[in-house]
Amino acid sequence: TTNRPSAFARTAALNQVSGPAAVAPKVWTHLAATWDGTTLRTYVNGVERASTAATGLIGLGVGPLRIGGSRFATEWFKGDIDEVRVYRQAISAAQIATDLNTPVVR
Repeated sequence: TTNRPSAFARTAALNQVSGPAAVAPKVWTHLAATWDGTTLRTYVNGVERASTAATGLIGLGVGPLRIGGSRFATEWFKGDIDEVRVYRQAISAAQIATDLNTPVVR
């Protein structure tokens, strides 16, 4: 409801981090989130905007990975998602900046 970029990671608890400001409507924006086992972070246009401690093991789910919404929440991303990258490990801020400027090749 605030249009702030958010990320979630379920460990022993549900961890959430939200950026401090809303994303401008109708403007292309690069969003990224990482979790390295200790910290959950969000990035907007290659710059880290928020972080929170999130320790523990990530919970295993049996449902699908959802990008832009949740099975439990009623809010969903209102816009186009044109590229998605999923990595096996948390990537660095430098790698996020590279992704920002490198299109996904099909």
